[in-house]
Amino acid sequence: MTPISETDQALAAAFVDGDLAEPERTVFELRLAAEPELAAHVEGLFATDELVRRHARRTGAALPRGARLRPFVLVLAAAAVVVAVLAIASLLDDAPARASVQVALRPSGESAAEWIALEPALGGLRPPGLDELRGPGESADADPRAFVDAARRLELRALDRPAAAETTAAFYSIALRLEAPCDVVIAAFPERGPPQLVWPAAGASARLEAGEHVLPSPSFHYVDDGRGPRVEYQRGFLVPLGSGRVVVLVGTRAARAEGLHASQRVALESPSAQASLLAAAGFETRQYVLREP
Repeated sequence: MTPISETDQALAAAFVDGDLAEPERTVFELRLAAEPELAAHVEGLFATDELVRRHARRTGAALPRGARLRPFVLVLAAAAVVVAVLAIASLLDDAPARASVQVALRPSGESAAEWIALEPALGGLRPPGLDELRGPGESADADPRAFVDAARRLELRALDRPAAAETTAAFYSIALRLEAPCDVVIAAFPERGPPQLVWPAAGASARLEAGEHVLPSPSFHYVDDGRGPRVEYQRGFLVPLGSGRVVVLVGTRAARAEGLHASQRVALESPSAQASLLAAAGFETRQYVLREP
């Protein structure tokens, strides 16, 4: 058994005492799901802490904050690793929120023209700002705000369609319908290349409010900055060049008081390992498969 470092011993003690604040607490909880020896150590601390408290109740003695028996008792906790991990998952999990979340992956495109080619309902419309949709001498013939609203409705329609077993696309977006605030984590695992945490962005919160969302953002935006009202196109998440097949893992859970942050979310070596880690922290995960064109 690998010895627990002094730093991890201090973190474990603070965790048991309730002294770890977010987001450090959430990071530590995720480590417990992935590191059985650390989980055993923490379970031992919980057990000894309870023994001390029982003794204090019997004798009427005052209980110093953080008081617990010494490490010789910790060997009794090795068999409790699975119990500790499951207990953490049950505390963080929120079953009603799982039923209130809809998720869908939608292929996107390098350009607005490629995106619109996937939605014939917008074919022939020429809003200002998207010059590629107009031929020589053609003028804009579509209201930009109405175009953006229509595109967003079509983008969210993916939520009501059956998920494809596999999708070919150079870019993609994730649509969500949330009945309550949720933490959302998205990781991509290319067949060739390193795994990537694609949402949230570095330093940003993973929390999304109740409602409908398109990540990383809706594909079309209405802009009026003094140059006149117009439409701007934004591509979705990139399927890395040369990646081949990509597994996209979307994790959702009921939002906690403190949102999660990308700086504490590191994608693991495989989708299954990442899914297990997220599940232990109360996330429901969905998996999608993309193939590079």
